[in-house]
Amino acid sequence: MRRLTLCAIFLADPSVAQHQDALRPSSDLAAVLASEEYCEFRYDQTQVERYIVLHPDLGEPGSRERLAAMVRDQASMFDNHSASQKIAHCGWIRTIGEEGGFLK
Repeated sequence: MRRLTLCAIFLADPSVAQHQDALRPSSDLAAVLASEEYCEFRYDQTQVERYIVLHPDLGEPGSRERLAAMVRDQASMFDNHSASQKIAHCGWIRTIGEEGGFLK
């Protein structure tokens, strides 16, 4: 019960939500980049650069290494995907890619 209470406090903490919001551009970009070959997409490189410029947290110290690690982590999951998981994943990535203007 104590763990559940601590978890609820942690999740209700506004600073946790802010941290998660700050990581969203990084995690979305990592998922998109890791999925380019897997989903057989082609990205507009200018739009990828623009996305990075529009999200200042991606230019902070350590962000390049963090993004690279996130891309590797995302790509490592693909080996275990079923055909249905691949379809669902690539559909989700297509949505993000279209919203970001990445897809050609």
